[in-house]
Amino acid sequence: HTGLMPLPATGQPQDSKGHVQMAIKNNVKVFYFQDQCDVLAFLSADGRVERGAFLEQWKSIAQEAALDVQGIGPANENVDSLCPKLEASNVFFIARRKLDGGADMLYFSVKTLNGVVMLAEIGLRPGQGMGRVVVKAQQTPYVSLLAESLKAKLLS
Repeated sequence: HTGLMPLPATGQPQDSKGHVQMAIKNNVKVFYFQDQCDVLAFLSADGRVERGAFLEQWKSIAQEAALDVQGIGPANENVDSLCPKLEASNVFFIARRKLDGGADMLYFSVKTLNGVVMLAEIGLRPGQGMGRVVVKAQQTPYVSLLAESLKAKLLS
């Protein structure tokens, strides 16, 4: 049998590296285990940050997590197809900036169920299959997890 249980989203963020610890109790004993969980599963539908607030926050946060991404397919290099794919995971498009040479800089915001706001920049060079993901937040426990999740989305 498969059962679904609500996950409470209270308390302070923990630096769990994406691991979720679980326990199941039956009439014989308690079974403990852990599994890796994608941070996208814990994003709230109200994570869109207003453009001016995004820019202000982006400039004020020095710490960041950055990942280079290679092997991005043509569909994910297209802004018009990538943005709806990310928004379906509660990663909200804020702005786009075109650089000389044709590169696109895309800006996104998210909010976790326990209220941690994170900002992301995805740089793409259409036709080259390469990009860069940068994530910033005032509270850092989930920053590297979001960067990894965005990288996975770019490669899927």
